[in-house]
Amino acid sequence: GPAEQGWGPYSLGVLAAWKKTRGDGVTVASIDTGYSDHDELADVITTTKPHLNLVEGGADARDRFSTSGLMSNPGHGTLVASVVASRGTINPDATTNSPNSVTGAAPDAKILPIRAIRSVIDIRQSRIPAAIEHAIATDCDVIIMALGSPFPIESVEVALRAAVRRGMVVVCAAGNCVGAVIFPARFAPQGLTTAVAAVDYQYMPWEKTSSGDTVTVSAFGEAVWGARKSRADGANNFVEPAQGTTLASSLTAGVAALWIAANGGRAALKAKADAAGVTVQKLFNDALVATAYRPAGWARGMGAGLVNAG
Repeated sequence: GPAEQGWGPYSLGVLAAWKKTRGDGVTVASIDTGYSDHDELADVITTTKPHLNLVEGGADARDRFSTSGLMSNPGHGTLVASVVASRGTINPDATTNSPNSVTGAAPDAKILPIRAIRSVIDIRQSRIPAAIEHAIATDCDVIIMALGSPFPIESVEVALRAAVRRGMVVVCAAGNCVGAVIFPARFAPQGLTTAVAAVDYQYMPWEKTSSGDTVTVSAFGEAVWGARKSRADGANNFVEPAQGTTLASSLTAGVAALWIAANGGRAALKAKADAAGVTVQKLFNDALVATAYRPAGWARGMGAGLVNAG
């Protein structure tokens, strides 16, 4: 993929969106492995909303860099947070400017970390309902979940319905390596989330992306730059290109933050949605589908097209 560290969000059209907003005033709840001390997360993590750790318990949502269990993903939450909201700006040639090496899609938004998993493979999703409930209770605007199970979990569906009723936007990764779209992304046709598949920089499906009729849209998920820290003694300034529907959904969650800020905030959007008898989630999904870039030869099962932030 391209060497420029800002190419991912740049190619989704964020520079045009940033003429209206960079996501100020929007909080994105990241239900993931937590966060870490990393230069890319300076000023990104909210200090005004209470963090939550559902794995070890308590309010310290820092990543413990767990390596036990099935395919643990230490540092995954740090990557997600940086792709959503790492500070900085992007130049017209897709390079980035300080203070950081990479720049998130919504560089003025805040991240609320909720440590709920050690691995993105979360078959039972036993902590996810409580994580969603915390995002609701702390009045977050967006939820990003780059995790999944092959099975629908009723308690997760109930929690998602509560979040959507509050006017929140939920963005979920379609899944990696398994072919079929995973849950909770697969709840998208019920209006409970945005399901995001991954393409490479040439708009072709990333080789391991899940796909299918339940995908809403696609975004870049190969060679997307982000913060990387997988152990406690890892460098606090290391960045590298990564791959997966994690990247595609994180970029889209940042675009959701921009969309909410550009439309006057979640309360204003909820008033519009209520007046129309729909949800904010539906308004967002409809906007994504209506504006998606669909190049010639767009692959089946990859949704309406590529997210178009501009």
